Amino acid sequence: MGSGSVSTLGVGSGLDLQGILEKLRAVDQKAITNQETKKTELEEKIQEYNKINANLLSMKSTALNLSLGSGFLNRKISASGSSITATAVAGSGAKVMSHQMEVTALAAHSSWNSEGIAAKTDSVATTAGTFSFKLGETGSPLSIDVPAGTTLQDFANLINENDSNPGVTATIADTGFGDKPYRLVLTSNETGEDNRIFLESQLSGVGLTESEGASHTPPTSDNATAYSTTITSDNAVADPIAIAAGTNDEIVFRETLADGTLGPALTATIPALAAYTPEALATAMETAMEAASLTGGNEIDYTVSYESVTGKFSIQENGSDLQNLTMEWASSSAAADLGFDATTDTFDTIGIATGTNDEIVFRERLADGSLGGELTATIPPLTDYTPYSLADAMETAMEAASLAGGNEIDYTVTFDAESKKYSIVENGSDLYELSMEWGKSSAAATLGFNNETDSYKPYDSNLNARFTVDSISYQRQSNTEINDVIMGVNLDMTATGTTSINVANDLSETKTNLQKLVETLNSLKTEIDSKNTYDIAKQTKGLLFGENSITRITDDLSEFMGRSIITNSSVKNLFDLGFEINRDGSFALNETVLDSILASNPEGVQEFFIGDLDGENKGFGDLLNEKLRDYTGSDGLITTSKDESQKRIDRLAIDIVDDTKRLDKRYEIMAKQFVELDIYMREMTAQSDFLKQMFEPVTKK
Repeated sequence: MGSGSVSTLGVGSGLDLQGILEKLRAVDQKAITNQETKKTELEEKIQEYNKINANLLSMKSTALNLSLGSGFLNRKISASGSSITATAVAGSGAKVMSHQMEVTALAAHSSWNSEGIAAKTDSVATTAGTFSFKLGETGSPLSIDVPAGTTLQDFANLINENDSNPGVTATIADTGFGDKPYRLVLTSNETGEDNRIFLESQLSGVGLTESEGASHTPPTSDNATAYSTTITSDNAVADPIAIAAGTNDEIVFRETLADGTLGPALTATIPALAAYTPEALATAMETAMEAASLTGGNEIDYTVSYESVTGKFSIQENGSDLQNLTMEWASSSAAADLGFDATTDTFDTIGIATGTNDEIVFRERLADGSLGGELTATIPPLTDYTPYSLADAMETAMEAASLAGGNEIDYTVTFDAESKKYSIVENGSDLYELSMEWGKSSAAATLGFNNETDSYKPYDSNLNARFTVDSISYQRQSNTEINDVIMGVNLDMTATGTTSINVANDLSETKTNLQKLVETLNSLKTEIDSKNTYDIAKQTKGLLFGENSITRITDDLSEFMGRSIITNSSVKNLFDLGFEINRDGSFALNETVLDSILASNPEGVQEFFIGDLDGENKGFGDLLNEKLRDYTGSDGLITTSKDESQKRIDRLAIDIVDDTKRLDKRYEIMAKQFVELDIYMREMTAQSDFLKQMFEPVTKK
């Protein structure tokens, strides 16, 4: 009965009561149908809002990418040579510049090979023994027990199968030479000096080949020696000071050069002046002494200074050519007025006494790994060594001690005048390591050394990769993934040679974002325009027709895209980057213009999108992001429109349910009434038939 339909309705009356009832309901149903149509239209409109919002959110994401500085930190790397491959570390912001790199040696694997043996099946141990080796100087030794009768192949297996193997592979090499062509070869699995193979103990008949050590700083004294290159006056001077020609204007001195040559007496003549200030007199003295040195053929650089607190003059030599300066004050007429009264004043000297401070103790390890015993270099005693002559004496004494020890190593000992320190280096390739035993050396304190032991390996490792970048030398354990030399650049070395590396801006991501921005704008415009239509002939309208706040979005964005902002470059709006608006209102990007400006002015492009460094002016990326937030935010236009439509949908849904209930109730009642009418009509028809039957005979008479 809910639909108001009765299957027998009209049978009694002969009327189409059911049809009448349904036609009446169809008329009343139109109001509900209109509500349902409106509800469907609103649901479709929300779907359309979602499409528009998706485009806007895509644009917002692109705008955010353009506003981030990380998008401008990508770099493209090109390398002109074949010795390396160089790649950029993503987002590293490597400095845009060129570098010159020269690879002189690739990192290598350390290897060791035994003496030869006739066959792989021959025994390498007549009696049980131990074979011990380690990786790197600081590695832990691995000791392998080798039973008597172990063959060369078994020996290799013992090494390879040991669970504590630090990273060494044992193989057997057939050299093809002589009657003992087979050798055991140990090779480090990784490259570099840290993986050098060191033998701690070996079996009888297994020999060690030469190996080289890593480069360390030569022994250099820890402290400056007591030697001074400054001569200071004994007494304070008066102020002002009068210098008169032929009276007190001469300083006489002699120069001893670094090679030990003592020059003749030189006379520095101070220009006469009635009232020198001490500072002005110091300058005049300096000029006069340098002029006299130049005349004598030495051209020594001097500094003469005056200390106002003490009232004294000081004379200092600036350089390393002068070994000693001897002032002949007794012959200098200016001595008294300058505060000097010493008969002869020279740079400090160093005294060496037998049994007191004359010994240097050291040990030498040769390239074959053998460490020699302690050697003692004895410096000849002398009370007045200059630092330079003492360096020569140290060198001679160390070479004599080395020769006595059977090694004959060539040493060079130098003195640095500026730091006042000694350095010891070895000139040759036979020495693997030099160990200075300063704790046992009586000369240590006098020479400025106080390390208990100072070890030195005199040449570079032959296992590390060696290369220079911009004339700075580097060593690395590996040939690949070197990313700590050129910031933001990963280097892989493949061969020796010279390569030019160029680091340039890579703004391809910026270009991609701009292309995406234009594509999304056009997609948004197409979507909105296709739904903002009205067909006059059919009198039908698009889903967004009349939604002015929505349909104006593309117009608003088109106007916003032409906005100019404050920058310090020529890039002030999107049009400067090739952005274009076509006659039909669609958007385009002139990539020729864009590529040109990206190449010529990347800094300007960056500033335009992310703003200035001080943060006073926002970039276009931030501004566009904020503009789009007005549409897509929680209180933005799209969200507001969707919420309003959803509210109307919810109200219509309630109205449709309520109106349908009311209509059902009404026609339920009407159906009952139509049933009663049908019954009544049937009764009336029956009475009519009865009366007709009663009156019919009478009528016939």
